[in-house]
Amino acid sequence: MKAAGIIAEYNPFHQGHAHQIQECRRQSGCDHVIVLMSGNFVQRGTPAVFDAYSRAEMALRGGADLVLSLPVWSATASAEGFARGAVRLLRDLRLPEAFSFGLEVPEEQSASETLRDLEKLAALLAEEPEEYRSALRAGMKEGLSFPAARSRAAASLLPQAADLLATPNNLLATEYLKALHDTNAPLIPIPVRRIGSAYHDAAPASLCSATAVRAQLEKNGTLPAEGLPASVLPVYERLLNASRPGAFLTADDFSELLFYRLEQLDAAELVAYADVSPELAARLLEKKESCFTVSELWQAVKCRQLTQTRLMRAFFHILLSLTKDALAAYEALPHIPYTQVLGCRRSALPLLGRLCETADVPILVRPAADARCLPSAASALYKVEARANALYRRLLYQKTGLLLPEESRRRFEPLND
Repeated sequence: MKAAGIIAEYNPFHQGHAHQIQECRRQSGCDHVIVLMSGNFVQRGTPAVFDAYSRAEMALRGGADLVLSLPVWSATASAEGFARGAVRLLRDLRLPEAFSFGLEVPEEQSASETLRDLEKLAALLAEEPEEYRSALRAGMKEGLSFPAARSRAAASLLPQAADLLATPNNLLATEYLKALHDTNAPLIPIPVRRIGSAYHDAAPASLCSATAVRAQLEKNGTLPAEGLPASVLPVYERLLNASRPGAFLTADDFSELLFYRLEQLDAAELVAYADVSPELAARLLEKKESCFTVSELWQAVKCRQLTQTRLMRAFFHILLSLTKDALAAYEALPHIPYTQVLGCRRSALPLLGRLCETADVPILVRPAADARCLPSAASALYKVEARANALYRRLLYQKTGLLLPEESRRRFEPLND
């Protein structure tokens, strides 16, 4: 039984994602493709536009065999934390031999050539020679954001580094390769050239980006059908027809809850949350009275050193009670503390059964029941995630009328092939 993995958000699923699954299967020669997917909150520091189970169903209908959750502790982390958590989870599953990720490849290069450049960059960032660290400190002292300072420092030793780190897919690919270096995970990287629209391109197209799908949803509640696999359209239509217009959540839908939390906390308490520095805590308390939405708040507190995604992650770490201490406990565990089955094809049930028997990570098939068997440290971390999912479910219902099943009543039902 040969398996390969894909790390994804599918926020939401489109033609490019289906192409990657197809290429992963072809290039690896695997029997099964396992997707590790962010749950209801994603790495940009926002809620996913559609819930985790619906996006998992899209992935299955788009060619995946099994979809497992990436815990919220990794899913809402920086690119480095996101990649490290995902690679650790692939390693802890023990079965996958390879994993696939997208690359933005220059026209004059092949994907394998770009991969070699990224491997050099990943080794540099993992080993951090003194010349690199000195250049990084200099950039931070000048007031650059960490990503900008790191890019400049790496480029001082590896000229192509700035271009490689400038594109989202290659940035994440670098972090995946760095995580492989750090964890010694026995996984073969399989790069897939990104095709179609660029990551941030919001224009509709036959091979559009997830950004374009979200943009059209937010604009008029419709979908760029030409950019979506026909196999997943019934899932989209079911979601949009079962609710009031705008059947998806945005960061601003959490505004009242975030400001309520900010009214309860002082600067010392705010600093306990992941990604919140003393300087950011002070700015939040200074600006919160003049702002009324999450979008207004990040506009008010942003500065040269703080990227939008860093701020949004900080906001949602406060909102979801993701503290630095709990995140450190999560990172210190020898294995990922849990993963949850979000979807499985009926033909892949033997794969799931084998993983449940041999993996180094507990696999929650019936989350509410199986979570009761977790060790105490893992259970404490999972309870935070369960509360975050309950909050997502409640706000989705309030906004759209779409009521997701409670975890305690959700039954595991494989998708018929």
